[in-house]
Amino acid sequence: MNDYAKINFSDLVAAKGTYYFLSVAKKVKAITILINANFFSNTFYWGKMLNIIILELKRLNIESFIYILEEDKPVDLSDKRFSSDAFIFIGAKRESAISQITALKKPHIFIDPIKEQAQSTIVSHDNFAAGYKCAKIFYDMGHLTFCFLDADSRSLSYEKRYNGFASFLTQNKIEDFPRISPMTEAKNISDIYNFSDILKLSKRPTAFFCASDFILLSAFSMFKKLNLSVPEDISIISFDNSNPHDIDNISVDSFGISVVNMALTALYILLIYIDSGTISLPMDICIDTILVKRGSVKNPKEVL
Repeated sequence: MNDYAKINFSDLVAAKGTYYFLSVAKKVKAITILINANFFSNTFYWGKMLNIIILELKRLNIESFIYILEEDKPVDLSDKRFSSDAFIFIGAKRESAISQITALKKPHIFIDPIKEQAQSTIVSHDNFAAGYKCAKIFYDMGHLTFCFLDADSRSLSYEKRYNGFASFLTQNKIEDFPRISPMTEAKNISDIYNFSDILKLSKRPTAFFCASDFILLSAFSMFKKLNLSVPEDISIISFDNSNPHDIDNISVDSFGISVVNMALTALYILLIYIDSGTISLPMDICIDTILVKRGSVKNPKEVL
């Protein structure tokens, strides 16, 4: 806990433009966090992520509970912790437990810091390479339609990420990939409707690259404003500005303040969907950067 006493959460939240969630949080009295019995064998990573979420829930005046999922034991739904308004799974994907929680028909989200999934993350100081590798990951997953989600005021780093993204796609003879801003201020209202129109196209994008985690939050806010759920076949990857590590050298132990970003972004996306009345969030948030909803594209032609 001492490591995080130095972090000014109010400033971090303000920087992400998330004071909006303070009003949303009034609807939420309590959230239960579910973890595996072996959770604390990796306190260096998962334990600190748990601390981050608990601290932020306290700041939002939301009561938090922890429930430990034991091997081969069903969840005791009579436990008062299951009367919470929503649930957060951290690295806890026991199928039986998920089925029981889903049956409660309450909002829930997964944060899945699994080492194997690090291979699909985008973290690099080389912005061009990050954009390029992101497009390649999408392409290798089977996606054939793409979109770059940008800020209204484009920075040099965002421009390099876009150029890398575009470079891979054009090399593979993909030329039509919209670049729009999902920011939700009134001045960008045309982009909001553009976003909606894009999702309705016969060749709508199924792969979205967010220029930053702030853009990711804006994108989910836009889904809410448009009363849209995230289609099952959509994949969204967000670049995490704060992580200092190279994409080719990611491990469970190599992380920086991106742990904060990942945990808080998961929490805020959950609150957005609570506000919009959505029950199930079909997404994963993975290690070191934010990889949301890796859509299954078994036959890309069916998507088109």
